[in-house]
Parts: sequence; structure tokens; C-alpha cells
Amino acid sequence: MTNSHGSTSPHFYDQRPQPAPSRAQLARDIPATLGLLAILIAIFAVMMYQGHGRITNNVAYRWGLSDPHLIRAGQWQLLVTSIFLHGSVMHIAMNGLSLYWFGASIERIFGSRKFIILFLATGILANIVSFMHLKEPSLGASGAIFGLVGAGLIFPIRWRSLVNERARKAILSQLTIITVLNLAIDSRIPGIDNWAHVGGLASGAVIGLFILPEALDTRPLNKFREIATNACTIFLVLVALVAGVVQYRAGQGVTLATIRAERLKYYQSPHGDWEFSLPATWLHGVLPGSGDSAWRNPSGAVITIKDVKTTGSLIAFQRAFSSRGLTTTTVHVANSAGFNVMVNHSTSREVITVFTVASRTVIVILVSPINSYNTSLTTYNSMLSSIQILGTNSR
Repeated sequence: MTNSHGSTSPHFYDQRPQPAPSRAQLARDIPATLGLLAILIAIFAVMMYQGHGRITNNVAYRWGLSDPHLIRAGQWQLLVTSIFLHGSVMHIAMNGLSLYWFGASIERIFGSRKFIILFLATGILANIVSFMHLKEPSLGASGAIFGLVGAGLIFPIRWRSLVNERARKAILSQLTIITVLNLAIDSRIPGIDNWAHVGGLASGAVIGLFILPEALDTRPLNKFREIATNACTIFLVLVALVAGVVQYRAGQGVTLATIRAERLKYYQSPHGDWEFSLPATWLHGVLPGSGDSAWRNPSGAVITIKDVKTTGSLIAFQRAFSSRGLTTTTVHVANSAGFNVMVNHSTSREVITVFTVASRTVIVILVSPINSYNTSLTTYNSMLSSIQILGTNSR
């Protein structure tokens, strides 16, 4: 079968034996796949060189891995740049081989331009899904690769009349098995960004509903369709290039110290009812003598949390503090009413915040040296603002 671009349909459809393609033939058939593969390998090689043989946090942040905290702060380019980064030799090897195997078939089916659209669009959408659900950094091209798989799964269903029955069954069975196995295996491996995989797979399937594979397109060439396809391809390539330039400028000042200062870590409350975040510079531990969770920053400030079963109203707690001559001020934490108490000591200052959540009373305490109080108080208030209710657990 000859398509509208004058080439014949790949053997992926007719299932007939074909001779192994030469290097020149591969370069003509799958230039986008080979080009992307070369870019991924080149970036990984430079990152390894800069990290002296390994991908360090410093290098990964400099090149633009996807960190939800930084994205919320306005660094949108990380949703794009992280697609092209990998964290280890095994990571780049697995994604590189997957891109070559799946990418070659998808590019022959959809054509180079639509392949680029699928890869970049699903990679970005996969990162958006990951950003919405994960709180840890991530990187890698697997979201985009799952996007290619999603498009490969949907096209024999969407364009059923253009694909023979034997080829359709072979495509669906092979890709379904591969997809289910990969998702099942990944779900059991810590550190795997399954949200990106699911997001890529779903977005690839949706986009594939609206893109007719060039290998199946027997319609006459249409100027409008050609312009639209070229425009989409150029737009997404420009987005990737602009993201790279923006990250290059942002990454010039990235050091391990700034990463630790900006990076947030997320924690759940002792009873799992709520969560909050603190900068990574605040090290987590246990307060000696009480067993309460505590966090200490380099300047010596400490935040502790007590989460106990409610034994009285907030008014009773306020009266208890007032009886000691302390002034309370009303605050709202995670849409729950509460109050603050400030205590001045000779060398330090203390802030106590009390609020209720899920039938429990939460007492958060900041104790900070006077010389670092203002900075510590800012972090403390940000920590309170970051609190999100997760639900109630029966105890």
C-alpha cells in the first residue's frame, strides 16, 4: 500500500519478512528517533562528565530535573527539560533501547513530524500529571516513551478500517502485554515515577485519536494539513529549545547549597491526618526525652510537633496560656481555627501554634536563637501555610 507521501507501508502492518535495513536506510526512515536518541545520549554524557562519573544532585538540578517546588515557584521549563535527563547508566540504557524499539515503529507509522509531536507533547503532559501527584523530583524520557506506546495502542482501534485484522491483533497484543508488564514491574520498584508513565500512556492514546498515521494516509496531499502539522512540530521544538535556554540561564547559579536551601521535603503528621513541607536544610530527628518529631536548621532553630487526641476545646487551651500571663492571637491553619502564643526568653524566642484537625489537637512549637529568629519565623509560617488535610484515620 502506498501512502500520500509516496512511500510504502512498513512491514509492521503486513507482517511480511523484510531484509535488515542498512544504516543509510535507517537514517532515512527514522531520523527523528535517531536524532532524539543522540541528544539523550549526548546530554547524559556531559552530565556524567560534570558529575565526575555519576549524576549528582547538583548536576541534575543544573540541567533541569522536574522538582514540584521549583515548578510551583515559576520554573515551568522543568516540565520540558526533565524529559531529556537520566539519572544513571541503567536509566539511559533502558529508555534508550525503548525509544529505539518503539520509536522506530512509531516514526515509520506516523511519520517524523507527528512522531516529534507525540514525543514532546506526551512527555510534557506526562510531567504535568507527575507534578500534580508527586512531591519528589523526577527525570527521564519514560513518560514520552509511554506516550508513543499509547499512540501505538490506539491507532489500530481508531483507524480500524485501514489496518488488516492480523496486524491489528499483533499490535494490540504485543503492546498491551508490554505495557501491563512495565506498569506492574514499575509499581513494585521504589523511585519509579508511575504517574508520568500513566500520564504519558493516556495522553498518547488521546492524541493518537486525532492524528492519522502517514503510513495509512492515502488521501491526496492537503496544503492546510501540511501547514498545520509543520506548525505544531515547529512550535513544540521551539518550546523545547526555549526551555533549554531558560534552564541554562537558571542553572548557572545552581550549587549544592542553593539546592538544599530551595528544596522542600514533605512529611506526614504522626497520625497521617495531614502533611506539610520544610526546606531540606531542616534536618529531621526526634526531640530527646519526649520522642516528638523535631526538625533543626543550621542556625540552631528547632520545630517540634505534638499531635494528641483532643481532650478539650481550644478555648480551654487559650485560658491555660492566659493564666500564665501569655497573650494569644487567633490564626487559621489549613482552614481550621487555632491560636498563636509568643514567648520571649533571654537568648531565644518561642512560638507555639495550637489548632485542631481530625478530632486531634496539634501543637507546633518553634524555638529559635534571637539572631536567626526572623528567618526561622518565615520558614515556620511557610510550614504552617503548607499544611494540607489528608483525611481522617480511625485509631
